[in-house]
Amino acid sequence: MILPNALSKRIRQFSETLSSIPEESLISSTENPLDALVNYSNDKDEIDDIIMSFRNLFQKNAQLNAAVRNHELEMEKSKFTILQEQISPHFLYNSLDTILICMLMDKKETACRLIKSLSHFYRISLSKGKDILTIEQELEMIKSYLEIECVGYDEKIQWHINCEEAAAAAGIPKFTLQPIVENSILHGNFTVTGQMLRICIDIACTDVIQITISDNGPGIEPTRLKEINDILSSENLNPATGYGLQNCCQRIRLYFGCPYGIHIRSNSQGTQTVITLPITHQ
Repeated sequence: MILPNALSKRIRQFSETLSSIPEESLISSTENPLDALVNYSNDKDEIDDIIMSFRNLFQKNAQLNAAVRNHELEMEKSKFTILQEQISPHFLYNSLDTILICMLMDKKETACRLIKSLSHFYRISLSKGKDILTIEQELEMIKSYLEIECVGYDEKIQWHINCEEAAAAAGIPKFTLQPIVENSILHGNFTVTGQMLRICIDIACTDVIQITISDNGPGIEPTRLKEINDILSSENLNPATGYGLQNCCQRIRLYFGCPYGIHIRSNSQGTQTVITLPITHQ
């Protein structure tokens, strides 16, 4: 009677352990929940063999799922890299056009300054092929970008950047800020009204990194704003909204996970684009 009861208890314990394993652990897990049941001594019986077989199967399944996930991540990174390479060249063409106009208007000092800014922009953007830069490096890129755009828009762009020291070394996907600032310039309506476009970039560090890019543009109509935020929260790219902003949001989630990304607030006084990132030092 003792032996069947002991065997029944072990089988019941094995069954309860299997039933209590969360679904996410079956997909990928760094710990094997069956390790506590494994008998590594020489007096193993058939039940121990079954437990060991399930343990090894669980471990191989977790390793296989991790390999598949890594492959999918690399494929996603390649897709977004290709998309980014299709988006960014127009800035180079526009910058060269601006420099050419300065040369034709005999503004040699301005042309030299723009060439220096353009060189600085691309020197950082190349960054030895790295996809993640520090926020400090990303801000250096955006300063060079704004210096060039300001000349192209007849000095009608002002900007202010405030970054907490604790956030400067945190990681950010390359080319995250540029498409957002570009949207502020393209939709700022300052070329029509004649007013100065003001762009503010504020970076705070609490339990997360929060980057807020604000402008004094005309804002976004509420229905359209909801559409944009719904698209940003989805997993699929939608060409109707423009790839630049979506690409930034998807890359943030690809590298750091779903809790992070981009959200937009807007009213008639302007638009605020809020980027949320984890604190990851490079």
